Amino acid sequence: MFTAKATRKAQDLEAELATISRSQAIIYFALDGTILSANENFLKTMGYTLDEIVGKHHSLFLSVGEKDSAEYKKFWAELGGGAFHTKVFKRFAKGGREIWLQASYNPVLDADGKPHKVVKIATDVTGAVQDSADKAGQVEAIRRSQAVIEFDLDGKILGANDIFCRSWAIRCQRSSASITEFSSRPQIGIPRPIANSGLASYEGNTARRSSSGLPRMARKSGCRQVIIRF
Repeated sequence: MFTAKATRKAQDLEAELATISRSQAIIYFALDGTILSANENFLKTMGYTLDEIVGKHHSLFLSVGEKDSAEYKKFWAELGGGAFHTKVFKRFAKGGREIWLQASYNPVLDADGKPHKVVKIATDVTGAVQDSADKAGQVEAIRRSQAVIEFDLDGKILGANDIFCRSWAIRCQRSSASITEFSSRPQIGIPRPIANSGLASYEGNTARRSSSGLPRMARKSGCRQVIIRF
């Protein structure tokens, strides 16, 4: 009976792993970082064949500077001690192509509860990371060229750039002041959400709506923060 239950549990675990493997990139390492195996999704993501990576070290996917760092040595020491790591990691695919992986490195325990290898389960999020960087670049370009002030959706000031502060002759810092304190400015225009950023950009020279209505308008636009440009 015990053997039958153990066999059934092993089969269930194998089925679960096969299900994960169909949609996720998976790679196995020895505790020293040596690559043991990888599934087809991982190989396609990184551009390698299995023969090209088995027996190589995990550092194959890192930059030269990172693989020699103390932080990287600590990373593997912690995995060997049973700790796991999960975050978005920058890695390099075959040919030096930069790639970003949302990944978790998990020690696999033996029958005695001790780590004996490491499994990494990952998803390629390169497109999302690059898109986020592009949106951040757009916002930064606005900050460099125009007077910008930011509010939360309750109208509380979160910050302002130097151009705005100079034009208003105020000190740039977080403040409990509200958006209504700037109502002497021309009325604020309709919202222009910045795609996929959660921000709404407003032109200060389009007399279409009063500043007091900005939080409500931003919420309707599905945004979480307001940027006003003068």
